[in-house]
Amino acid sequence: MNDFISKFIDYNVTKFNQELHLEKFVKSLQYSYDWAQNNMICFLIESDGEHALIMMEDEKNNWAYFGYLKFNSEKSIKLWSKIETFCKSKQINSLLGPIQGSTYFPYRCINKTDGRGFFQGEYFSDQTDAKILNNLKPSKIINYRSAIREKYNNVMEISKPYYDKLCQKGLRVELVNELDESSLKSIFEIVQTVFSKNWGYQEIGYAHFKKLFSNGESNISRMSMHKIMYQDKLIGFSRYTEESSDTIIFKTIGILPEYQKMGIGNAVVYQMHADALDFGYSKAIYALVRTSNRVKNMPQPDVFEFRTYQAFEFNF
Repeated sequence: MNDFISKFIDYNVTKFNQELHLEKFVKSLQYSYDWAQNNMICFLIESDGEHALIMMEDEKNNWAYFGYLKFNSEKSIKLWSKIETFCKSKQINSLLGPIQGSTYFPYRCINKTDGRGFFQGEYFSDQTDAKILNNLKPSKIINYRSAIREKYNNVMEISKPYYDKLCQKGLRVELVNELDESSLKSIFEIVQTVFSKNWGYQEIGYAHFKKLFSNGESNISRMSMHKIMYQDKLIGFSRYTEESSDTIIFKTIGILPEYQKMGIGNAVVYQMHADALDFGYSKAIYALVRTSNRVKNMPQPDVFEFRTYQAFEFNF
């Protein structure tokens, strides 16, 4: 299958040759594929120059992922027909995707966009995949969005009372750019606790998590993470990536379940915007937020939604 990923990468390089972050995307695509080959049972489905990879954690399971899609046109149906036939032969009742091995790696497909370039961490795609997959009548559609804010005053005014109140009760939101081994392992455990029941979640192991999460070549940023402490206990984190000298990507907030619905997330929102201003980031991207996320219930003036995405579940 090495020939497959090489050709798929070449296809993406040609298709997205003008994209600023193409080199990083290609590296993530190769990394995710290598991980999938070493940790999943993979089956390549091909038809007339189109393809998909079916990935199973265990052949005894009745579910699988699909990803690494290539459709030639919106009218493509032969590939999916072969995928359905394969799934029935393997007694796969549920197919989730598009996912490249694990949701730790870029996934989803774009269904609406204003046409701007991809930011770091997005899966490069056009709207063709989403149109085809929607036409196939999925059993479930999971929706996500990305938005940008250039004025922080309103959101900081809304979130500051939460911050002030919770700081009096022992909340600390500590900016860190490098984590020691003990803290990183604690963050890994928090991620497992908070996100393991999320749609499509697939564990990748601590070694890969450390490589993806550490502030190295792949995540160079003046502001990379907050540790969320409550009464001297590490209860969560918030993670960022620098998109450009004036733009920060707000990627993930994770808070242990027993500390959720206390307003801590809103308090963190205040600190992350305050620090973004201090570091000279005049723009903030809210990346790949699931539309059902509770953060949407917080008033959000001055936000422009520039891209929406979908992932799918098919039951046979």
